[in-house]
Amino acid sequence: MQLNRDNSPLWMVEFDKQLLRGKHVLLYGNVEDRFLLPESNKIVSLAEFLNRYFCEIDYELVGHYDIVDGIQLADPQQMGPLLDGLANTRAKPPSPASKQPPKRESAPYRESRPQTDTDSEKTPALTLQRQQTTRRTPGRGADDQSRTGEQNRARTNSQTDSRFLSPGAALPVIRRVLTQGRTPSAMMLEFSDKLVSDPQRQDQQERPILVQLKKILDETAELTQGSLSGRRNALVIIASQLAGLPSWFYQDHPLLTLIRIPHPSIHERARFIQKFLPQFEGGEELNEPHCSWISQQFAELTDGLTIWDLMAIGNTSVSEHLAISSSSSLANLISYYKYGEREDPWEKFNEDKVRQAPQLIERRVIGQSKAVEAIVDMLVTARIGITLTQSSGQSGKPKGVFFLL
Repeated sequence: MQLNRDNSPLWMVEFDKQLLRGKHVLLYGNVEDRFLLPESNKIVSLAEFLNRYFCEIDYELVGHYDIVDGIQLADPQQMGPLLDGLANTRAKPPSPASKQPPKRESAPYRESRPQTDTDSEKTPALTLQRQQTTRRTPGRGADDQSRTGEQNRARTNSQTDSRFLSPGAALPVIRRVLTQGRTPSAMMLEFSDKLVSDPQRQDQQERPILVQLKKILDETAELTQGSLSGRRNALVIIASQLAGLPSWFYQDHPLLTLIRIPHPSIHERARFIQKFLPQFEGGEELNEPHCSWISQQFAELTDGLTIWDLMAIGNTSVSEHLAISSSSSLANLISYYKYGEREDPWEKFNEDKVRQAPQLIERRVIGQSKAVEAIVDMLVTARIGITLTQSSGQSGKPKGVFFLL
């Protein structure tokens, strides 16, 4: 997996750099979002990204732990060697097929390619589906959902070991995995901010858990053979709220780097719409120059939204038949998603009232000519859509609140 500033979020690039330096990583922030894989049209969860990252660079044992599902491995067949102290792991490396991420498989948008016979089994629940003859709203039929539910239950039953649900039982196993140097291993500790009930005070059961984690950070083995020589076995700690962890656990630790996952940047949002624009209502009919312009507008209007939100906007576009063929229709779509408004009320603002605004306002506001001019200017710019920002787009419609004293 090639991670660079041109095709990847900055946090992914930094994540890769820190692991190359032999550090462990604490990921926090927007960890429950979805992410667009570099050089791909597939959207995945954080867990699946981490699985793919470590498997593609030849880590042989990749696993996750949380207090609900216990220890889960990217290759369930390795659970036996894991319990045996990894004695047989190198003798029987997992096949490429078995190293596919097994948990929370999530690709809400398909890759832009013709559908094959096997795609119907791989298509996730949230998909913008488009066919030549009929249009289907996002989602799958009852048969597909039933089959997927059975597969998920079977997957969970095969991977979860009830002996490793509690941190007290799981952490010694994780410690044994990461302190050995024969098998390149990476473990992800999810929902770590839920390990303690109060970050300011830990009871006699919680404090040993955190101390054991700190010992694991210090004791992880350095890899000395193969392409991973110089790296360490990796521990990735994941927390949605950094404040949920006591500061003494992560501050000033020389082997632990904190990386915040932010909301998608304007470049990530533009990349999203460029790849999935044909799956929006009316997106297939746009030519190349228009696609670039719409992508820029979309990226500007969706500031602060998550990838989940962007996918939901696409589903809304299809289900509500709201096309994105123009700047006004795109603005209406996003406004409808955010606020439930299908039309911009400023578009219905009476033009005659704008023309007569100075006279109408002066009847109520006496002796404040500069205030009247400011109000009129704001009304005019709001009505015609002029923006006073540095944005290159034409989507800004300033609104004002006036306090007249």
